[in-house]
Amino acid sequence: MLCAFLYVYHPSPSQFIRVIATEEEYKRIDKCLLDFTKNPMSYDLYEMVGDDILEMAEDVEELRKDLHKAIFG
Repeated sequence: MLCAFLYVYHPSPSQFIRVIATEEEYKRIDKCLLDFTKNPMSYDLYEMVGDDILEMAEDVEELRKDLHKAIFG
């Protein structure tokens, strides 16, 4: 089983997010994040945050790209 480790820098220098998953799980994560970035207003979260979700989707897309690059090159 292939497992990859990803450390994502968080704005606070003392915080990192560590994701441990198989390559298949990373592909699923990538697909879900991509769906969110393309259709943010279709999620229930939109009802709570309104149009701020569009900015959130931009941030998620940057994180998705970093994740994709770190895992798949």
